[in-house]
Formats: sequence, structure tokens, C-alpha cells
Amino acid sequence: MPGPNITVAICTHNNADMLERALAKLARQRVAPATTWELVVVDNRSTDRTPETLHTWSERGVFPEMRVVREERLGLSNARRAALAVAQADLIAFIDDDCFLHPGWIAEAVAFARSRPRAGAFGGRVRIKWMSPPTQLGRASEWALARQDRGNRQVKLPDRGGVPLVGAGLVVRRDALDESGWIERGRQMGRTGKALTSGDDAEISFRIRAAGWELWYTPTMKIDHVLPAWRSERAYLGRLHRAIGMTLPHIWILGGVYRRTPLSVPFFALVGLARAARKLLSALKYLVLGRMLQAEKRLMAAQQNFGCFLGAFALPPPEEEPPAPPRLLPFAQRAQPRT
Repeated sequence: MPGPNITVAICTHNNADMLERALAKLARQRVAPATTWELVVVDNRSTDRTPETLHTWSERGVFPEMRVVREERLGLSNARRAALAVAQADLIAFIDDDCFLHPGWIAEAVAFARSRPRAGAFGGRVRIKWMSPPTQLGRASEWALARQDRGNRQVKLPDRGGVPLVGAGLVVRRDALDESGWIERGRQMGRTGKALTSGDDAEISFRIRAAGWELWYTPTMKIDHVLPAWRSERAYLGRLHRAIGMTLPHIWILGGVYRRTPLSVPFFALVGLARAARKLLSALKYLVLGRMLQAEKRLMAAQQNFGCFLGAFALPPPEEEPPAPPRLLPFAQRAQPRT
């Protein structure tokens, strides 16, 4: 018997209430009889009622096939590797436990993969859906919360540089992931318990691209990323921006924005520190003018650039990185951090 067309892999940690809602949405998927899929849920060392919730859903027999895996090593990347170890399909869709898939999402993913055989990874339109009204800063920072919208047409991402696919609803081909080396050499851990570490989705995207595969966006795969309003608060967003910044030196190198050199560590440290200082001064100016939102946005940019300074000292050894793209973009076209 052939395996399923796609594995939907949900990685979860201490988020039982939201997970239950996500599973209820997932149960409403509409697929053609010829399309088969399986569900793998990785419980990443949860201490709440997640195990009981998953047992209940498994007993109900709602999904064509559902398996639950317990991964004791904290970290989203560890959970994703655990899902890959048991996934039976050649397509693996990584879904966050706070993502609600629109009813045709699975069918659209399978159809897109068939139409683009060189798409090693792809994703769709991800909308932020707030559970209650967010702060203005939260609205302005949705890009950092996995919003993804590149318009109403399919878009092939650039072959070097550019912005990676978000992790919410990221679909990968097993062959592309195997060839990328991410399973053995991936360094970014993603969310780890309560720590706002990040960068694993960007690393997956750029490693797959470096292995010669394409990255694509398709608007017909729609997801609501459901977030509580506290994730729009300045303290939380500041921590998030700093965590994103800490991954930038490594991600820039993987993406071909900059080449690794013996001076990479001092270069990224100085760039991050200089930009952080500049954004802090700009924030003070707007604070004096009474323009709070502009001041807060620049404070977030300062946090991100300070994270870049810290991340310079955490670069992995050069031998763990894939070969650099054959040429760099002109400086004006290089992907710069969001500020």
C-alpha cells in the first residue's frame, strides 16, 4: 500500500486549550477521495493536560490516521525531527498548535506540490487573527508573528537573499529536506519552552534552497494564526525582536546575503551595535515629539539589532554551512533586517 500524500505534523508544548481548537478546525478538512493524509502530533514535553487531550482525540477516530509522539527534548526543531522520524508521506506540513487551517488547505497543498515538482518548500497566506484587540505596536509587528501575504498570485522566492518562508504552515518535501542537511546540521532550535528562540524555519528554507530546490508561496493555502492580545504587548515583542535578531548573522550567511569570512564575527557585532544605537536615538526623538507608536517601533528595531550583535558571537563553525550561492546580490538589493 502506498503511503499518504501528505503528513500534517503539529508540534505542541503546554497549549492544550488552543491545540484542541486547532484539532477541531483540522477535522473539517475537505479532500478528494484520491487524496490521503495522516496526522502526527508531537507533544514536546508538555506538563499541562495536553496528553489527555491527545488521547481523547485519538480515541474518537476523527482523523484518517492519527499518531501521537512524545519528545522529551525541548525545542521546536527537536519536535519537528521527531515528526519526521515517523512521517510516512513525502510531503510534510509543519503546523503550529495555534494555526487554524481553512477547510481546503490540505487539498491545495497536495495540488500545488504536484504542479511544482521542484518546490522543495512552500507556504501559503497566513493571517494573524487576534483573540481580542491588540496594541497598535502588535498590529505593526505582525510580520514578526508569522504573518505571510505575498499577494494573490503564486510567487517563486528569489534564488538568493530575500525573506524566507514562515514556519506556520511550512510544507517541505522529504527529498529536499534530506538533501539540505538540516536534519543532521541544523542549528537554530526555534521556540524552546518559554524561551522565544527562533530561526529554524528560515534555516530550513535557505538550506533547502542552497541544495538546489525552489521556495514558493501560494495564496490558496490559507491559515489563521490565532494569537492572544498579550503577545502584542511591548515587553513580549521586545523579547521576540531580540530573539529574531540573534539568528540574523547565521541566516544572512545561509541566505547568501553575506559570505562567511574570518571577520564575520566582528563585522556582524559592529553592524548590530551601530544600528541598535541609531534606532535608540531615533526612538528618543519620537518620544520627545510624543509620537509613541513610532518610538516603540524603533525600540523594537533596536532590540532586533542588539540581538544581531549577540548573535555574531554564536555563529556555528563554517563547515556546518551549505555552499554559498555563486554570487551575491548588489548591496542595494540585499535583504536587510526589518527596522
